[in-house]
Amino acid sequence: MFAVKLFGRKILKRILPLRFLRAFLKFPSEKQIINNVRALQENYGDKIIIFPSPGTPWGYMFQRPQQLALQFARKGYCVLYCVDKNFVENPDWLVRGMFEIQKNLYLFDDGQFGNTLINVLESPILFTYWPQQYDYAKKIYKKAIWIADCIDDVSNFGNKEALIENYDETIRLSDIQIATATKIQESIFDKHGILAELINNGVNCQDFEQKLINNNSKTISEKSVVGYYGAIASWFDFELMDFLISNNPEINFMVAGQVYPDVIDDFNELTKNDNFRYLGRLPYSEIPKLLSDFDVGIIPFKLNEITLSTNPVKVYEYMAGGKITVATELPELRSLPYVMTASNSKLFNELLNEVIVDARANPTGTKIREASKKYSWENKAEQIIELIESKRNASVSKGVKV
Repeated sequence: MFAVKLFGRKILKRILPLRFLRAFLKFPSEKQIINNVRALQENYGDKIIIFPSPGTPWGYMFQRPQQLALQFARKGYCVLYCVDKNFVENPDWLVRGMFEIQKNLYLFDDGQFGNTLINVLESPILFTYWPQQYDYAKKIYKKAIWIADCIDDVSNFGNKEALIENYDETIRLSDIQIATATKIQESIFDKHGILAELINNGVNCQDFEQKLINNNSKTISEKSVVGYYGAIASWFDFELMDFLISNNPEINFMVAGQVYPDVIDDFNELTKNDNFRYLGRLPYSEIPKLLSDFDVGIIPFKLNEITLSTNPVKVYEYMAGGKITVATELPELRSLPYVMTASNSKLFNELLNEVIVDARANPTGTKIREASKKYSWENKAEQIIELIESKRNASVSKGVKV
């Protein structure tokens, strides 16, 4: 039934112009939305953070943007996380105007891609993380503190000149630049002479607390489980996965996540194995339980321009779930505890089996969970808030209004 609803929503957004779509979906009046935003302005003043559209849908893969938005709200900032009807799943599609999903955190859809905020808010904080958000940012940045959260290296955009130009202009015009990986930080400095703040990804440790997860019934005699969740795209090493699956018939390989269209054929080959199980794309709320079923988490990525500048969220979540990670030699993983990296398939397989045997003989889940607390999203948000306050204080001391 829900699949039928999704199909209907896709048809609606394709055939109806924006103004008719707003009327059909019964958005509040423009005046009402403006009044609601003004009320937030009065209550929060300059402590309003906009996550603009287009961006990561709230109901899609729950990663850095959503996690930071949650933490900012918990620190007393009002967060307006813009969504739109290009994403037809819940809760994004259900938003009409403002929808409070937790204290201080609102999903926002005015039916005009957030333009109401540009016209009404006086001195907001703008948090961008895609170059596609530049067009929105340039309309508001002069009265805002603009944070550019650089989650991709510019080389990942290939020959898309418009995106590269937007990325470069974002770096140039923003007030605070953040890099999620060392390679991104170096790239920004080499091209722009700007030393971006290095703030890696993190984890909400509380979501993975063992007491909140239903205990699984797996016994020591059952097959071990090697797991992965996340995007299954061009950077996923299918040859490595096939090698691991073929050489370990006594191990179950469990994978969850979105399969990108360009790798479907390669992925389908994996599904032919009896010891491979695909669970589809799961909501974030189900990830802690899934992770509790793993004996070890893996990150089987190829080494290329994308992954060399990737700081995987999942490695911190594996850690919070008490699991050792076995991965390919991604630069961002080298300094992390409880992570083992391999330079080839044979070594990866050897490490994987060593970890499984050791994990069952000498459980270290409690120590690993404790180590994960260092990488909490709360800590990451606090670092960013310090940057905001420092920028604001510096501007005030110079007599500049922000």
